[in-house]
Amino acid sequence: MNQTYDDYNEKIEQIEKALENLLESFADCKNTMRSGFDEIHTRLDRMLDKEE
Repeated sequence: MNQTYDDYNEKIEQIEKALENLLESFADCKNTMRSGFDEIHTRLDRMLDKEE
């Protein structure tokens, strides 16, 4: 019974670590996308300024 409990706890720890990694990946993706959108916005602003 004790081994089953230890196995269960180990699986829970693995799941928690996987979820932490997933959240970090989402945060990195969000920051990358935000940076990309900011760059596109800046380029569009420059293009509009040139047309005026």
